[in-house]
Amino acid sequence: MSFEESYYENTDLWAIENFSLADQERFETLADKLPLNVQTLLDVGCGNGLFLKHLSDLKGRCFNRLCGTDRSTAALACVEAEKVQAGVDALPFAKDEFDAVSCMEVLEHLPQTTFISALNEISRVARRYILVSVPYNENLGTSLTECMKCCCRFNPNHHLRTFNQPTMQHLFDDKGFTCREVFYIHPQRVVPTDIEVLLRLFGVVKRTILRQPRPPMANRAVCPACGYSPRTGRNESSIVMVSPKNRAGMTIRSLLSLRSGWRWMSALYERV
Repeated sequence: MSFEESYYENTDLWAIENFSLADQERFETLADKLPLNVQTLLDVGCGNGLFLKHLSDLKGRCFNRLCGTDRSTAALACVEAEKVQAGVDALPFAKDEFDAVSCMEVLEHLPQTTFISALNEISRVARRYILVSVPYNENLGTSLTECMKCCCRFNPNHHLRTFNQPTMQHLFDDKGFTCREVFYIHPQRVVPTDIEVLLRLFGVVKRTILRQPRPPMANRAVCPACGYSPRTGRNESSIVMVSPKNRAGMTIRSLLSLRSGWRWMSALYERV
């Protein structure tokens, strides 16, 4: 098993308590965007199946088939609907098998070759609609963490790409689908990029002068270079404790969050 795969096989990652009210808002918004003529749906990269559960619990909607796929056995163990273990780049379904295919918070994790294959596979099995959700305009440069063992810098959530509105609008242009709508979920205040860079630079200078250790890795993070994880390397619990220094940094960033932003960006596509 690769280091990256071990990240997704961590059962703590899929625990219900790790999902917030914002995630529930995301599920509700995406469900509302599904056209009423959708009777069958495949959720690609379904994780623990919370979106499928939300759809099955919807009052006034009745689906003939709800299915989820994920490559993680730990994630699929939580799914209560029909489920199939598969990668997003090799979906074991027939062409046009589902009225709609959803893919939420998956595409940002994919390397280029897998990303291209994933777009081909999603559009192949979707008969009428595709529903996609990704982090909105994420700044990958300021999101990096540093491995405590080998000093490799990486995104702690293993995000490899970022998306903006033009990207989303044309994601499936060459697959026979047109974008019906791009919409945004969960408004939030964000620190402007220039200020974030200055804050990080100040933190580096401060730690250098005071000879303090680098900021800690997120407890569930797995270094893609050496495989180190605070969860396994130090045998800690799955709960990420926030130190007073980290808490102070979070407070400063909260006070400097001057610009409005969104947490997620989504789009609905329809076959032409």
